[in-house]
Amino acid sequence: MLAVSEQPEKVLTVNDSEVKAAKLLSAAERAEAERKAKEAEARAAAAAGDNMAERALLDMMNGTLESKRDDEEVMQDLVRPEWMVVTPVDQMTEAEHALVKEFDAKVKKLEAEREKRTKALQTELAKVRLDMADACRFFNERLTELADTKVQYDQAVFETELVTVKLAQARLRVEEHDARVAALSDELKTLGKQKEASSGRLATFRREVEAVRETHEGLASENRSLEKAFKQDFVDAPEHLEVLQKLYRRRKTRVIAKGRVSDNASHRGSDTGGRPSDENRGSRPGLGGRKASKMGAAAFLGAAQQRGSDRSQESYGRRSSSKPAHLLAQGIPTPAAEPDATADAPARPTRDPFTDLDAPATEVVIEPLDAAVDMPEGLSFDMWDRLVEARNAKITAETDLKACGATLAEMNALLQEMADTDDALKKRMAGAAAELAAIRDREARERWNLELPYKLKQGQLEVEEAAVVTDYSEALFVHKGVIAELNAQIRALGGEKVGVLEEIKEFRKEIALLQWENERADREAEDLVELTRELQLLRVTKDLQERINGGGEDNQQAEAVRLERKLEQIKINHEEKVDEYKRQVGKIHKLVHDKDTEMGSLKAQIEQLEASVLEREAIHSIQTATKDDSADATQRFADVHMKRKLQTLVGMQTQEIELLRDELERLRRRTFPTFTHLEARRAGPRDN
Repeated sequence: MLAVSEQPEKVLTVNDSEVKAAKLLSAAERAEAERKAKEAEARAAAAAGDNMAERALLDMMNGTLESKRDDEEVMQDLVRPEWMVVTPVDQMTEAEHALVKEFDAKVKKLEAEREKRTKALQTELAKVRLDMADACRFFNERLTELADTKVQYDQAVFETELVTVKLAQARLRVEEHDARVAALSDELKTLGKQKEASSGRLATFRREVEAVRETHEGLASENRSLEKAFKQDFVDAPEHLEVLQKLYRRRKTRVIAKGRVSDNASHRGSDTGGRPSDENRGSRPGLGGRKASKMGAAAFLGAAQQRGSDRSQESYGRRSSSKPAHLLAQGIPTPAAEPDATADAPARPTRDPFTDLDAPATEVVIEPLDAAVDMPEGLSFDMWDRLVEARNAKITAETDLKACGATLAEMNALLQEMADTDDALKKRMAGAAAELAAIRDREARERWNLELPYKLKQGQLEVEEAAVVTDYSEALFVHKGVIAELNAQIRALGGEKVGVLEEIKEFRKEIALLQWENERADREAEDLVELTRELQLLRVTKDLQERINGGGEDNQQAEAVRLERKLEQIKINHEEKVDEYKRQVGKIHKLVHDKDTEMGSLKAQIEQLEASVLEREAIHSIQTATKDDSADATQRFADVHMKRKLQTLVGMQTQEIELLRDELERLRRRTFPTFTHLEARRAGPRDN
């Protein structure tokens, strides 16, 4: 039966007891309530005056309508009169003896009624327990059905929730796919624009780099031609050629403060030692043409670098400034020149962090040739001027070549960086396109690969189940016809394989049989050889000679007849003994049955006696509360005497049961021999 909280229709029902506030009554309702209260008081006052029903109930039934039941009378104990307890039996009169017998008869009758009532109550208790068990079983069955129904409803709810969740997940995946596709499309457009701009810049800058590379190659070729032209120009002075080459190739440098180049030039004067300078003195046509080409190359490099990046522009502007040869000869600083070992030693390091800011700016310059110091003896001034002019042209060519090489290296680095950037953009575009294609492919597959729950019978699902959630992403639905056809093919192939195995088994069986036959023949041959050897080595006696000659056949027949008779007699004796043992076993079983029956009756008597003892103890405990000490002592003596008799009886019956058990064990040992007595004998000395 459902509780109130489990009934839906009673959820909104409000009882009067649940309302804690006082009810608001109108004036008419209050007057009606007062009138009813007065009428009730009047009726109570009238009834309290003279109520015949209450007086009759009080006079006749002592104020109650319930009567005493028979079971209550049965359960009441009879109280023995005091004189029966105090007066000895031998001093009682006949009337008193009659009263004692009558009282004992009443006690016995009461005990019989109690026993009958007890059995009836036990029967009723068993019936009530059976009814309770049936009610519990019915309740459990009903509860089980309700639990199964609830599980089914929960399963249906969970399945619906699962379908809802799967659909929500599918919708969420579609939204995520659309958002990701839109983001990747925008990214591809942006990357395409960046890639197009980067490719254009890369192509333009690559053309510029190729032009600078060609200029660098031209400068390098011209530098080599100057080296060759120097040897040809000074062929007329072979005795000074080696010294002139050393002076031509010498590049001593020193570090000076910026802004002192003009001072140094004015102090030094010209390299010719008072000769006209290079600007006032006419130069040879080849040298002037080379200087003009250098200025054009420098201007081209500046324009190319201006169209490049800012970093390469700074490097190119710093390294490609064209200087006339006579300024280089007068000590103009060149960034490509390496400082000589004779340069000023660097200042000692200090802990002042602003030392570099306070120090004056310096630069490295190539020292010009000094005619007073470096000019060899016997060399004409005209040849010395040619050396200075060739050396200045060589220094200018080397400076331009190094500046162009540095610019080309930086432009190559920048070109490589731009190429790497272009490749990175290309890879990003390829990755974004591949991801977009994969997302669209997955979206197309998922549109046809929906997740829907299905109920399958046990045995049809062959996917290995996990402990919590089973992954069915790789599972496939296969039609029953395909499975049946596949099973038929498997059975056919299996039947063929079994047939082949049967043939192999039979063939191997024949082989094993032939091997066994061969082995048996070999063993028989060996046995015959051994028998022949034994017969050859056998010692011949008279008895053996008689048997060989054939004289012992009659004796053998007589011996066989005698043994057959003995065997028949042994069989007859065995059957007689078996029959005797069977009769003994039947007697033992009958005796055991009788003893079991007697033991059952004795157990029933013991139970009755124990129940009687318990009842007497209860009666005695009740009677001792009202009797005096003398009667209590007499009763205790009687109880002790009765208890002693019962204990004696129980002991005798226990001894009798033990004797019967020993007899049964002895008879069993006679029928089925055992060795328990031997084990007991062996265990005896060990225990001692």
